[in-house]
Amino acid sequence: MKALITAWICILYCSMSLAAPFKPAVIYDTAGKFDKSFNEAVYKGGVRPLMEKHSIKVREVSPKSETQIESGLVKLAKRGYQPIVAVGFSMKPHVEKVAKDFPDIQFTIIDAKIDLPNVQSILFKEQEGSFLVGALAALTTKTNKIGFVGGMDIPMIHKFACGYQQGGQTDQA
Repeated sequence: MKALITAWICILYCSMSLAAPFKPAVIYDTAGKFDKSFNEAVYKGGVRPLMEKHSIKVREVSPKSETQIESGLVKLAKRGYQPIVAVGFSMKPHVEKVAKDFPDIQFTIIDAKIDLPNVQSILFKEQEGSFLVGALAALTTKTNKIGFVGGMDIPMIHKFACGYQQGGQTDQA
């Protein structure tokens, strides 16, 4: 996961016009920066290395509620931060609205697709990694049983489950 998150650093550098200011910001979802999940992976694999290894100041915003997301994005855009990286699919409606209002600011959203010229979407093929995990589970089980628990009933988790289930089928050669 850290390698994937670190890759977005390279994407951010490469995608920015040389004329555009590089004043990066990250807005985490409401689970917070240290959620022991995706937000934290973005922080540890992307934000912290930028700040510690490359001495690049990154403005971080941790909204406590859904209503704070849009206002946080607006404040960042008004202050000239760019790119503004929004973590997670739940940010999609907020980023879409604010990006339309600030067409000269570059936005990046992780795990959602937004078709606007100033928004870069970073998407993953979740099913591929979970396929490998399912295959490893099938190869190491001592009971001929494996399991999967999805945290939410959403399309992305369905893709994880499908990949895991396909990888876990031991009769594939």
